Amino acid sequence: MIHKELAATRIKHDINDVEKVLNLLDNVFQIPFEELSRLTSLSAGIEATEEIKHDLREPKSKGKAACIEFIQERFGSEATLGFFDPIKN
Repeated sequence: MIHKELAATRIKHDINDVEKVLNLLDNVFQIPFEELSRLTSLSAGIEATEEIKHDLREPKSKGKAACIEFIQERFGSEATLGFFDPIKN
C-alpha cells in the first residue's frame, strides 16, 4: 500500500495547484514599481537610491541571478559552499 500523498490523483492535484500559483505569479501579479519617479521610506523619510529602484523594477531577473549563483556555489564543479550554508544578503 502506498502513502496517499504518492497516489497518482494526489500528484495530479498537487501539480495543478503549482501551475495555478505559477500562473498567478506570472500573469496576475504585476510589478507595482514600473515607473518610479520618487520612492520614499515612510518610516525614515529617505528617498530610495537608484539601485533600490532598479531592484524593485526587476525582481524576476534579480531572483534568477540569485538562483544561478546559489546553484553554482553549492552544486557547480567548483562548489565552495554546502547546501545548508547561509545565503548571503
